Amino acid sequence: LENQSLGLVPEVVVKCIKNGTVKIIEEKNHADYVYDLEEIHRYQGRRYRTKRKLFNRFVNRSSPSVSIMEFNRPNRDRILDLFDGWASQKNNESNIFHRNERLALERFFEIDNLDVNNFVILGVEVSSLLVGFSIAEKLKNHYTLLHFEKGMTSQFPGIGAYLFNVMSKYLLNAGYRYINLEEDLGLDGLRANKVSYRPCLYFKKYGIMALDLKGQ
Repeated sequence: LENQSLGLVPEVVVKCIKNGTVKIIEEKNHADYVYDLEEIHRYQGRRYRTKRKLFNRFVNRSSPSVSIMEFNRPNRDRILDLFDGWASQKNNESNIFHRNERLALERFFEIDNLDVNNFVILGVEVSSLLVGFSIAEKLKNHYTLLHFEKGMTSQFPGIGAYLFNVMSKYLLNAGYRYINLEEDLGLDGLRANKVSYRPCLYFKKYGIMALDLKGQ
């Protein structure tokens, strides 16, 4: 096993590894951010003051023309158009990540045997214009996973806080308790945004490398 390595190993697996057999390094850029749906739905207390302001800013500006839609089947073209509009507002340093994310979104829509009952696909419209969307997957043990969430933040400040709140309420009503927003990939802006929603825990991941035990 000399010089062999493995990445993205979950913490629960690492805890079972015998000490001294491998070198273990935490991969901080790949830790998953996990949130309490009840906290996100309520935005209560000083720690969520900024999110409440953003939420109210969007509602006050968009009401009464704002509406929430649940897509029973992915509305591919409208969602991809919104994604392209969102990506065009971002700086160039993250272009490769945006391209990869768009490709993942396209592949999601192309899944032949997609069971829509395992996913929640929400859209937010203002005067019939799609200004945000969110796609989450229902998992086991009261957990959910947010795969995609995008909003036209330049034109509609606060749409991000509104989207996350709306999805959290929907999942709570469906009997779920936690939502995983996945990793930040080492992107400063993405990390700052995920931290700002106050994760309740992290799913850490590690890189492991086999040690050369010859001669021991």
